[in-house]
Amino acid sequence: MLTEGELHIWLRGGGHGMIKRGTSGSSRESVFALSIQPLSWGVIPPEKPQRLSTSPRPAHPRRPEQASLALRFPWALPQGPSRRRASSGCESSIGVTVVRHHVSVAVALVLTLATGALGGPFPAADLLVQNQLPTGNWYTDEREWETGYMIPGLVRVHELSQTWGGYANEYKASAELAGMWVLNNRPLVPGGSVNPYNLLPFPDGSNPPSNVTHQLLGEEAYAFRRLSEINANPAGNIWRSEITNFYGDVSSLYPGSTAGYASAIRTYNEISIATDMIAHHVMAADYAGASDLATWRTELISSLSMVDNSAYFPVLALGSALWALASTTGGLDNTPVKPTAVSGDVWWDYVEGEPMELIDLPWFLASHQEPTTGTFYWRFDHAVDADTGWAYGFTEDTVFGALGLQAATVYGNGLWGSWDVEVNAAIYSVLRGFNYWEEGMREHLWTTAYSGYNYMYAAEGLRLAIPEPASLLLVAGGLSALAVRKHRRRAGRASC
Repeated sequence: MLTEGELHIWLRGGGHGMIKRGTSGSSRESVFALSIQPLSWGVIPPEKPQRLSTSPRPAHPRRPEQASLALRFPWALPQGPSRRRASSGCESSIGVTVVRHHVSVAVALVLTLATGALGGPFPAADLLVQNQLPTGNWYTDEREWETGYMIPGLVRVHELSQTWGGYANEYKASAELAGMWVLNNRPLVPGGSVNPYNLLPFPDGSNPPSNVTHQLLGEEAYAFRRLSEINANPAGNIWRSEITNFYGDVSSLYPGSTAGYASAIRTYNEISIATDMIAHHVMAADYAGASDLATWRTELISSLSMVDNSAYFPVLALGSALWALASTTGGLDNTPVKPTAVSGDVWWDYVEGEPMELIDLPWFLASHQEPTTGTFYWRFDHAVDADTGWAYGFTEDTVFGALGLQAATVYGNGLWGSWDVEVNAAIYSVLRGFNYWEEGMREHLWTTAYSGYNYMYAAEGLRLAIPEPASLLLVAGGLSALAVRKHRRRAGRASC
């Protein structure tokens, strides 16, 4: 389902330890228990994903099927006038310092999408390792673009399997090999910076053609962040250098700078997909210490404000945006999502009688979680998907919904709500959706409307932290709690 692409425009698009907010790259994913040739400048590849030929029907819209990727990097597209958005004056009004859960506190966590009796502690990750090609990718058809998306899940499993001997190293090696595939298959930034670190040789012993900055998808840039975080020298390595150079080059070399680049992402991608791409860029830019992180955040908010029920994946975009905004410097404050919103608009707050603000996003996202299954509706109006007959239960909506609420819980220090019950319920649903023998997960967790299992969905599920098997009854209990948990008091609104 979810597809993306960037710099070209590659327009689409965790951890452990004691970490405090407020320092560069402080956000980490899921430590919470609940938790080619370079393209020429004039080349314009086919657009991805293909746009719907007709407008979705309001009553029974069709959720777009996964579309093949045709690479689109902004540097390969014709340049038009662009404008830079000003950062909100409320950007940092909440000066909250949150201490991350140390891995020793989270010792009860086991990341798994099935039982451990299948040969390794993390069968979904084992499946990815076993089916990875020697070149680092998993597919040789149009789905090879999914390679970078596999990396964060493998990194997460590596982190949680440190006490399981050789398994941890296998997961890390697989993630790094996938990273090298990305470097071997992405166009170079025209006039880009040079990576001071020598690129790793490819499996056949050959060397990469260049160590000039590569054009990266948002998800790939975020994947490089995760590879850097598990590197022996997180402060200086090939992965960190790549994304540091990337964001510096976008800012200094791309027409219109960062705002122009984000605008190009929106122009050449469907808006909910573009929002997810930019969210991953925000997470990577935060880690790289990008000087214009505030601009990336502003562009993410702008993208989110354009998402409504006409978008491909509205709730997924909301979850992804919340994940990035809550996890990075600036947090959730009184910045309006859409300052021009009026009654009847998706981004209108009917409780306060004003445009919805960033601090409202966790409650808004939670209102789109289906209580009996713990999954998320795919649209804000909860309309039924014509193909599956379901309004909820899609894998990626649930994964990113959980990540969004998890980030709000971990980083909000209570100001943005506590969503442990909701997150655990979503995790349990993803847990049940994995099928080892059928090699992965489907786009929908319990129907076969979309044929075939997909490694990418399993890899995305691996980004969630799941309680150890002995604790699953507690998670199941969370489903019951979620079903009766109807209303929450909204935390005090932040003031600028």
